[in-house]
Amino acid sequence: MWGISPSVYLPLFQGSRNEAALARAQARYEEVLEAYQQAVLTALAEVETALVGRRTLGEESAAQDRALAAARRARELSRARYDAGTVDYLTVLDAERTALEAERGSVRLLEARYSNTVALLRALGGRW
Repeated sequence: MWGISPSVYLPLFQGSRNEAALARAQARYEEVLEAYQQAVLTALAEVETALVGRRTLGEESAAQDRALAAARRARELSRARYDAGTVDYLTVLDAERTALEAERGSVRLLEARYSNTVALLRALGGRW
């Protein structure tokens, strides 16, 4: 008969230990839940920041590309005018300096876009 009946263990005389353990478990659960919610909010903020940066850098890059094309065209025109003898070489040097600054600006924006892409990937949970 004893082998067939299920064994039951009831902590009848544990006092308030079970209630205290339950309160600790609930407090730990709430603490972990709060940390998780904070991590999710932080991740969403990082993703949003990276996406806004991506859009902004894209707009800046398009404007910089237009400026670079204009600077290159001005450089070509100043060389043609110098070859025709209508301007001095200082004008050519100034146009080349402007074109070089525009190219440097394009490279800086490209670096910023790459860094932003890495930040976006990390915010989305990727490892780098």
